[in-house]
Amino acid sequence: MAGGTDKLAAGGAGQPNADGQARAAGPWAIWGSVGIVVAVALAAYLNSFRGQFIFDDHRSIVESPRIRRLGPPWKYFTVNRPVVELSLALNYRLGGLDVRGYHAVNLAVHLAAALALFGIVRRTLGSRRLGGRFAGAEPYLAGAAAAIWAVHPLNTQAVTYIVQRAESLAGMFYLLSLYCTIRGTEGGRSRRRWFAAAVAACALGMGTKEIVVTAPLAVLLYDATFLAGSLRRALRKRRGLYTALAATWLIIVYRLVVLPAPKGAGFGLKDLGPWRYALTQLGVITHYLRLAGGFRDVLGGAAVVGTLLGLTAWALFRRRAWGFLGAWFFLVLAPSSSIMPIADVAFEHRMYLSLAAVVVAVVAGAYLLGRVVLRRVVATASVRRWLGVFAGGSAVLAVTTALGIATVRRNRDYRSEIAMWRDTAAKQPGNFRAQMNWGLALKRSGRIDEAIERYREALKIKPDYAQAHCNLGAALILNGELEAAVREFSLAVKCDPQLTDAHNNLGAVRAGQGRIDEAIEHYRRALRTNPSAIQARCNLGEALIRKGQYAQALEQFKVALRLRPDVPAVHCGLGSVLVHQGQWDAAARWFRRALRLNPRHAKAHAGLGTVALRTGNALQAREHFVRALRLDGSLPDAYYHLAVALGVRGQYRPAVKALRRALRLRPGDLHIRRALVWLLATCPLPTVRDGREAVRVAQRARLDELNKDAKLLDALAAGYAEQGRFDEAVRKAELAAAVAARRGRMALAREIRERAKRYRAGRPYRDFRPAPARIAYLLPELASPVASSRPASAEGARGPAR
Repeated sequence: MAGGTDKLAAGGAGQPNADGQARAAGPWAIWGSVGIVVAVALAAYLNSFRGQFIFDDHRSIVESPRIRRLGPPWKYFTVNRPVVELSLALNYRLGGLDVRGYHAVNLAVHLAAALALFGIVRRTLGSRRLGGRFAGAEPYLAGAAAAIWAVHPLNTQAVTYIVQRAESLAGMFYLLSLYCTIRGTEGGRSRRRWFAAAVAACALGMGTKEIVVTAPLAVLLYDATFLAGSLRRALRKRRGLYTALAATWLIIVYRLVVLPAPKGAGFGLKDLGPWRYALTQLGVITHYLRLAGGFRDVLGGAAVVGTLLGLTAWALFRRRAWGFLGAWFFLVLAPSSSIMPIADVAFEHRMYLSLAAVVVAVVAGAYLLGRVVLRRVVATASVRRWLGVFAGGSAVLAVTTALGIATVRRNRDYRSEIAMWRDTAAKQPGNFRAQMNWGLALKRSGRIDEAIERYREALKIKPDYAQAHCNLGAALILNGELEAAVREFSLAVKCDPQLTDAHNNLGAVRAGQGRIDEAIEHYRRALRTNPSAIQARCNLGEALIRKGQYAQALEQFKVALRLRPDVPAVHCGLGSVLVHQGQWDAAARWFRRALRLNPRHAKAHAGLGTVALRTGNALQAREHFVRALRLDGSLPDAYYHLAVALGVRGQYRPAVKALRRALRLRPGDLHIRRALVWLLATCPLPTVRDGREAVRVAQRARLDELNKDAKLLDALAAGYAEQGRFDEAVRKAELAAAVAARRGRMALAREIRERAKRYRAGRPYRDFRPAPARIAYLLPELASPVASSRPASAEGARGPAR
């Protein structure tokens, strides 16, 4: 008997309507409505396939080593959102980094959620609890609600922004859990299967996102409202179901207790306590409801939210069916809009599932209101029915079309990170993350000054925002403001000592200044905070190469290769170590492997140029270096080695130009400074020699470094001699010879003393030596072709977001 009652409550399509006629909808109405829902959703989101990977997509997909291999099942027990991670890994397995595959999965998830919503609404409107008020109209109203929800522009962030798949996937499992429970209450032999599916969907949702923590409560409340008639009866009749649903909370407990907490959430957030966050959410919820900003003050938000909560509580107490919609709205928002602080206080994708309650309420309310109006103004039932169909259909068509057009326009924003974050910042002026992300997008487009302005705006809103300090420092580096960049990186470390990017960036600056020991220490700190940071590990390997510690550098690149065999920079690093060990053929193979991964990888071309230079093919070396610099004009070693290749062929003027460019990019590199000073002081061509500039460039080196570098002192002495300042030339040459002798380089010391004899005789030195001798002098400790340490600039793998 209980099973039959549940079946009537869930189905009920043959009940009389308000006109006294039973108008059960046939299968064609159901499948026609389903087809319309699918069609309008596809039309609205078809242009989303033109979107690219944006912001957090880079960290979670493009640069994530975890999704590169499906791996054993237990690997997903170590990540905070295992179902999302598995879906991304499957995407990568099937299509690599083809962005269309990721968009296709996101859209499929959204369609599945819309169809689950359709099924829930259709069965609910036809339930006995609603007394036949929607008899015959259930599939049409369910189709209207599902279609409007599917194309609503508020959902674009959860569908088009790939990494926000977590929200739509969690929403799909939430809806499926409820839908399967409803189907299970209809009885029959498949009853247990439906209940098992409900529990499975709930468990998968718990492994997707935290919002599903309220799903068991929502299912129980629905049962009490529409099926069993009370909470007590629902628990008594389906005790096993609710025990199993409650058991899925253990997944959330495991994620909270065992796994590392996600950044940007929790009670430990600085300057964002539970009660302050809760007060903020009063305005945020109102903002969600109005979709275009909320009340300006908290009291206004409190009034609206308080009223809605009061009405919902009253309706549930009086067992009014519409009270469930209010409860659904607040239950879904509770994990993100209650007392658990989240760094981003508002994000439109959090409205994804709660929006369904608003849409269903509007559609059902409009239907009931329209029926009352028509009964008062139209006497004939048949005319009233067709007029209602026409008016309702026209309204749904108009609303769906308008919302669909808005969604198509919003999807275009996701083709451009700048447009997306500018729009977000305009709608949420106090959103510091939006300001920073806008800055990142501007930086990627080469608009550095505008990016700096956005970072500073983010820091005005949140002065202790470590990632904004870090990204501002990275942008200042590109503007040549190194000391200002160091200050920002230091502030970032002070705000968050565990910020990997800040340590990596400090290391990159120090490496560029020639302070290699400090750079190595910062890289090691970065790796202590995140051993999987490939950029920091490659930078450490490059710094070790510059220190001559080739075995240690090789070990770093081998670790990087195990972590990310698909990163060209890792292969370049291995090739660079082999270059220094004189294994030219093996080095060239690694550089070619890097080019197979990315034919436009500038450092790989530079590496092949270095191999060609060291094997005596200056012409081929020149071609590789020119190609590398066309792809990336910020490689100081490529300019350096290009200058050597040009000098070997007697092209001294372009060689000096290349060395000047290299020194601007890396002012702390003594190899580059030494080569430029030597060429300016000793070039065989008088039109190239410039003793005054040679001395000026040499004296810009740090005094402690200058007095310890025999060859730079030798070049400075030659510069003095070129100006006719022979006494100073002799003193510097004698100092250079003494430094060389102390270091056990007796051959070099003798060579410098021979030049000092020329200076005593009042004669400058001209380097007329053959090409091999000039290469041996300029490149005794070959600089790394890939040692161009780069600062990280984005949150996560570069460094923000959510």
